[in-house]
Amino acid sequence: MGAYLSSPVTDKESEEGYADALAYGLSAMQGWRVSMEDAHIAELDLEPDTKTSLFAVFDGHGGRAVSQYCAAHLTEEFVRSAAYRRGDLAAAISEAYFRLDELLESAEGRAELRQLVSSSKPTEGAALFTDVETKLAGAAQAHDDQAQSSHAADALPAAVPQRRGTNRMHSSDREQLEVEASKAMKKLGSSKDFMESHLMRASVLTPLDDDPPRPEGATSQNASGRHTGMPSIESGDMADAAAVAGQANGGSSGAAGDEGEEHHALGMGATAVSVVVRGNRVVVANTGDSRCVLSKRGQARALTLDHKPILFEEAKRIIKAGGFVRDNRINGALNVSRTIGDLDFKRNAELSYREQMVVATPDIEEFTLEDGDEFLIVACDGIWDVLTNQEAVDFVRKRLKAALAPPRLHPDMDATLAAAGMGARQPQR
Repeated sequence: MGAYLSSPVTDKESEEGYADALAYGLSAMQGWRVSMEDAHIAELDLEPDTKTSLFAVFDGHGGRAVSQYCAAHLTEEFVRSAAYRRGDLAAAISEAYFRLDELLESAEGRAELRQLVSSSKPTEGAALFTDVETKLAGAAQAHDDQAQSSHAADALPAAVPQRRGTNRMHSSDREQLEVEASKAMKKLGSSKDFMESHLMRASVLTPLDDDPPRPEGATSQNASGRHTGMPSIESGDMADAAAVAGQANGGSSGAAGDEGEEHHALGMGATAVSVVVRGNRVVVANTGDSRCVLSKRGQARALTLDHKPILFEEAKRIIKAGGFVRDNRINGALNVSRTIGDLDFKRNAELSYREQMVVATPDIEEFTLEDGDEFLIVACDGIWDVLTNQEAVDFVRKRLKAALAPPRLHPDMDATLAAAGMGARQPQR
């Protein structure tokens, strides 16, 4: 699903920067999408006295407004936080993510978002609304199918376990999810079949036997301090989804005129992956399915985890908030479980902002640079849908060894991905 062009737009926006021992290069390409929905931040000299830099990539969905909003406001919210002033970079970037959601909910934020939406090209807007309407219809049908079907197994997603293990959830996990689902269903007054279908789909989640490889001395935790190893399976459908809230959450599918534009804006969101560098200290914050990958002596080390609705902890939160997961999507619509924006999924007044169907809570990775740490790749899923972490590292490393400067290296990667065809039909950054 999604709106695509008959051939990719291969015009590229590239830039570079150098300061002391730090250098960066970036390239952005629209690719096969009707519009460019990505945005970025590259603040090499954010605070020269402390040698602090900030880099971020935002992958928009439902339109480009939220990603552009994030790029315009994240830096300011990051440096103005009390946590930043006391030197707690991890808390500061987490607070900035939450603050962006608050700003988007404000009257001023909504007005700016509407302005960004209205500034889209007419053809772009038409394509986006067509995409939303298609997915709204699909989500409504998905909900009807769930409520009426007595054969929950038929709704199981066709998924392949990402890591070794059985295709079963641990019994304790299943019991826990059953309790959460039962509570949610009592509130919703939904059928027993609907609740059972949640559990049947959840039973294909595969427990991780070990955490993803991480840099030596690194810690992996979310903003509340908990470690982030989770069961996971790989989604077979990586297409972007328009944000469609479930009936239980009071979401709206939008309407014509100003009201329709308002709801369309509230249905937009963006993933966010940020890297803060201060001297030899690095903090990575990730919300969504963009990634940051470290090359350590040529070996790819994942510093982020893709936040997908089919992860056990994510699914548990979604169900508790009154939603469901179908075809690897929240309420049959959104295929990522943490974002900035997507406010229609964050409207359960009985829950905190950390407990909503979709949350902005970033996972945080902190480590100290050491010998063998060569470079970081920060990119949206337009890269990772085509290249593995190791393939991306090999691609970059080969060209750096050939003394190819970063600004030339990234357009080469964009061109390679565009040539990949259907598999690369994502905006590239």
